[in-house]
Amino acid sequence: MKKQVHYALLNDMRNFMPNFNADDYVSYVGDTDRTVVEEVREYYDKNLPIPLLPWLRVNIPDKNLTYSEKFKEQMFLVGRTIWKMIKSVDNETNGQPDVCGFHYSKSIKLPVFQIKLKKNNTTIWLRSDFHTWIVSVKSDKPIDCDFMDLFEPDVSISDIYFEGLNPDMVFGSYKDNHSKFSIEILSNYDLYTFFFLLKNYLNKI
Repeated sequence: MKKQVHYALLNDMRNFMPNFNADDYVSYVGDTDRTVVEEVREYYDKNLPIPLLPWLRVNIPDKNLTYSEKFKEQMFLVGRTIWKMIKSVDNETNGQPDVCGFHYSKSIKLPVFQIKLKKNNTTIWLRSDFHTWIVSVKSDKPIDCDFMDLFEPDVSISDIYFEGLNPDMVFGSYKDNHSKFSIEILSNYDLYTFFFLLKNYLNKI
């Protein structure tokens, strides 16, 4: 018997799972068979990066969890607001961030976001535990921007805060290297401001 799969997830499976066999499934407008969700989730975990929206389709937390609404806020902040703002540097606002890793906080599985910019071949990784943000930046050219005390420029962050990031996404302080640095940002508002200042800086150079 063919398993019922929501048509959006079925399309994701076609796009991201090379061994996908359409004969095993039937497109459906309702909830996807739970075993299929688990199968796709496990495949994504082992084959990152995956675009944010497909990742979300199989990783939405239980709505009864205390931080489930905060999860939604985080996805909207990075996946829509910040993405559209920072990608304007490349004259692009379509698309979405990638998920390149994951970690857990408050019993919720959270993504490590990856944003790639053409400008100076810049890549940004970020993750949050619902309290603070860890942001890593790698660029072909130094980012000599006035970030207005949004973070401590001379602080190197402890490795324990980089859960979900690969070692090649972890760097020292901004003071030590303006081309490769990792920072801690204390609020969503400050994160937005960081990206706003970065966007303005990159547009001027």
